[in-house]
Amino acid sequence: MNSKGISIITLVITIILIVILASITAPLLSNVISDSLIEDVKVEIKNVETVIGYAKTQILKDDDPQLLKRMFDTKYLITEYQLESKFAKALDTFEMEKIESVNSSDEIKAPYKYYLMKESDFYDVFGSGININGGREEREFLINYMNGIVVVNVGGRKVSNGNEGSISPEDDITRGKVYVEFEPNGNSEWGRQQSAKVFIRYEGTTEPSVKKYKWVQGSVQPSKEDFEDDVENDQLVSKNDVTGNNWYLWVMVEYKDDGKDRVGFYKSEAFYIDNEEPTFDLDVDEIKK
Repeated sequence: MNSKGISIITLVITIILIVILASITAPLLSNVISDSLIEDVKVEIKNVETVIGYAKTQILKDDDPQLLKRMFDTKYLITEYQLESKFAKALDTFEMEKIESVNSSDEIKAPYKYYLMKESDFYDVFGSGININGGREEREFLINYMNGIVVVNVGGRKVSNGNEGSISPEDDITRGKVYVEFEPNGNSEWGRQQSAKVFIRYEGTTEPSVKKYKWVQGSVQPSKEDFEDDVENDQLVSKNDVTGNNWYLWVMVEYKDDGKDRVGFYKSEAFYIDNEEPTFDLDVDEIKK
């Protein structure tokens, strides 16, 4: 066999070996690149988690209306089209339906809805001082402020902030709802005494600590310090020895919700109370002896 024939055989063997090595190393290389990408995304998610953690404290403090207005701008709410086109491969059917139902509900408030935000969106809302991804590719983050959820779609794979990123039925826990009802709720029939039963209900993460009531003439809310008398659920309270068609029963409830102390004031409709002695004029034309 001449040298030319040997060279061709050697070339063919080399090519075959290259193909074999490529078929073996390509998936490994792909996995390395993928794992590296996932780690980068997880770092970005931690950065976003820090931002929305700060945002949650601002929501609970409720003292920066301009920031809240920017945060809850409806242009950031994820739409059904965006959800389907950007997350259908990364989220399961339950998660998709859950997000759609939350965002379409009129009863669920803005802090509990789901938003789609890019790095530039975070800058617009919170300012340029934050650091999301340090100059890498700008990603889109599915977030929920109150439930601390951050989700990214990486090539059809859901990457989230651990257990906090779980889109589950627990997201539906009602935050800080206190209900106070009066029976009757006002009474326009005059009486020397008016009475009403007070019903106090609460749900979600609420932990009531103080419950007081006060009768007030006029509809102006009394201050927290004006409430002196304790009241319990299903308690009958009464008012007499006064007169007026504008007596209101107020209830104050102090409670802790999501670790923050809160206070709620609840007012009945008007009660009519009359304790004035009747008066009349007596005209005497003459006195006969």
